[in-house]
Amino acid sequence: MKKEKMLKRNFQIRPTFGRINQFRLDKKKINITVMAALILTIFLFPQICMGDPYDITMGTPHEYDEEKGGRNNIMSKIDDFHYLCLYAGYTGMAVILTIDSDDWSITTETSYQYDEDGDYMGLSRVDTTHYLITYCGDDEAAYASVISIDPTDWSITTETAIMYDDEFGYYNALSKIDDTHYLGVHNMWDVTGRAGVFTIDPDNWSITYGTEYIFESEHGYDFMLSRIDDTHHLCVYPSQYGGYIGRAVILIVDSNNWTVNTVVEPLTFATNCDAYSFLSRIDDTHFLCAYQGPDSDGWAVILTVNTNDWSISMETPFEYDEQLGGEPNLSKIDSTHFLCAYKGVDADGYAVVLTVDPVDWSISSETPFEFDEMRADYPYLCKIDDAHYLCSYEGPGHDGWAVVLNVELPGVGIADDEIISNIFKLSNFPNPFNPFTTIQYSIPRESKVELKIYNIRGQKVKTLVHSDLVEGNHNTLWDGRDYNQQPVGSGIYFYKLKVNGKLEAVKKCLLLK
Repeated sequence: MKKEKMLKRNFQIRPTFGRINQFRLDKKKINITVMAALILTIFLFPQICMGDPYDITMGTPHEYDEEKGGRNNIMSKIDDFHYLCLYAGYTGMAVILTIDSDDWSITTETSYQYDEDGDYMGLSRVDTTHYLITYCGDDEAAYASVISIDPTDWSITTETAIMYDDEFGYYNALSKIDDTHYLGVHNMWDVTGRAGVFTIDPDNWSITYGTEYIFESEHGYDFMLSRIDDTHHLCVYPSQYGGYIGRAVILIVDSNNWTVNTVVEPLTFATNCDAYSFLSRIDDTHFLCAYQGPDSDGWAVILTVNTNDWSISMETPFEYDEQLGGEPNLSKIDSTHFLCAYKGVDADGYAVVLTVDPVDWSISSETPFEFDEMRADYPYLCKIDDAHYLCSYEGPGHDGWAVVLNVELPGVGIADDEIISNIFKLSNFPNPFNPFTTIQYSIPRESKVELKIYNIRGQKVKTLVHSDLVEGNHNTLWDGRDYNQQPVGSGIYFYKLKVNGKLEAVKKCLLLK
């Protein structure tokens, strides 16, 4: 059975001008973070950002396998510039991709055959140079290996390999428990979902596998795992029992004997659909799940974990692509924004930013961006930094391709104290401040107004105003807190004013503690 769709040193600043003189700045408290933010704002962001927040652009695509590659690929970050990618080519292959941060181009550092028949891989980082991989190998049996990377020449070697299930080993996934234990899932020839714990001995990199537990007795495959804590892991997967449905369950690891079990029946979060799914963690109890839903469209839903009984509930699903949403993959931008790459209409490559509202757990989306107009199966994302994401996929010619997707964050590209439209007279007082500042603005006529706070990295901190306001002068207080009413740290923040959906003014303020 083969599936078909598938990034302390103190400075002294002496305030000398204007309203800054109202503050007796404690010189020792102005650390390198604040100074770096000032330098970045003044020197690195000289252009005005005229686009909407979270616009997506792309670098130059790189073909890392010209014969056959990218299918079922999975990636892990090695360091800021190097990324390990496993994929099913003509054999089980691993490549190291190198990113040039000057132009976000990609080169292939190393290409390594880890198995003659590797497919449906799981991948988990052990340490900076060692990785645990699980995969379907010879005669469709399940294998596990530890591979090592030499950072002096980026060569890859296999330290050890075991056959951990001699009957069947499709749809592997891994989740780290601790430095030597890893939860693994796969399915069997009877398509039941099974879980067990791998133990690694770092002295000789040997691998042992514990007792298998059947957590899906009907028909589970294409598993995805996300760690909740040391002993609890969320697993989502499609099932063909009674039609295509999407299911989610909590797998519980007993650290006394390294066995696995469940205490609550799986939740069905999607029905009558091809539920190829992927998870991204929002917080300790909320997870964003993207999946190929009804009519094979792109859907997303928030799954909520109840830590009292380890049951799962769901919020209202959201359709982010009404034409096609194949093999979606997620990467977290910040606490409320997530980049989703997927196979869209005509099997082309698309990416979209999904926004989660933590008040009611609703989901919204920006306009999708087409990053490959010919083909993009099995896209997989790996975060470089908040604004850049490596995407590997099976592209044109069924070859292995990779591209850097650039997410334009709010605040990036805004000139110092630049106002796009002076008619709105946007300002704040005091500035610098601690912890309160009043943002002042003028509306020439009754309008729908949005006033939002962003940090220097472009992450939305808080929405202060989202309502209809009458014409005239307005004052809005910001208390230096975020969505969760937690105090934010010292640094530069941007406040952005939208009137009737149009970005009208942007300014920055400085919080000093």
